Amino acid sequence: MRLTAVALYLQIPGFVLVSRGVGDDWISVLGLFLLISSFSVISFQVFNIYRDNYTDLQYDLEDYEFLVAESDCELKILDRTGSRVLYRKTKVITALKDGERSYTERGIWSDGSMGEVRVSEGVRWEEKTESSVNRSAKEGQIIFDVPLKKGESRRFTVSWEFINSFRENIEHFTTQFTLPPKKYHLRVLFPEDRLPKDAWVDFTYRDRKIPIDERYFKLSVSGSTIDLTVHYAPPGMKSILTWLW
Repeated sequence: MRLTAVALYLQIPGFVLVSRGVGDDWISVLGLFLLISSFSVISFQVFNIYRDNYTDLQYDLEDYEFLVAESDCELKILDRTGSRVLYRKTKVITALKDGERSYTERGIWSDGSMGEVRVSEGVRWEEKTESSVNRSAKEGQIIFDVPLKKGESRRFTVSWEFINSFRENIEHFTTQFTLPPKKYHLRVLFPEDRLPKDAWVDFTYRDRKIPIDERYFKLSVSGSTIDLTVHYAPPGMKSILTWLW
């Protein structure tokens, strides 16, 4: 951004020199040099912004084995201290290739501890990672009992309990999208004696905050409920839902 500001300032003497340099070749050349340099810097900055925020987010479905047709998540805070929170998500997975039977589920972190993972009939969970620096984490393989054929869909549920994870006045819940989802929905339910005062959402990609068009997500706060819906999130992107309560 500082380079862009310098480039804009260079345009002023550039225009002045060009306008006053009529009939004086070296002044005109100097003015044109300043103008061309400033436009080049601005163009380079615009290209970098486009590359960082948009180009990296493109993806090809052929690179993935599954598509998340639907992901419906619920975070239910059981008490006003936030010491016990139930997390449950129901997914509809569609196979993009024949014979696929597993994928890695990752991107769930917690400052407290996390209970045992429970899955619905027809799938198994194999833990891969359970802890990181100062935090608990969940990463594992979702394994289908019967391999899926291309185009076949399977609905299943994964759930566990967060313990002592949401006890601050300002809290957040982060989701990392590992597979391309058509639709992701998160509902946070609060106890009636401690309701949310405000909520907002940020999106990051490779640890950079990125802008997302409001046509692709919706956030609403109503009474004891926060709802976040995201459409067509690129793999690798994170949504960070923050609330004040």
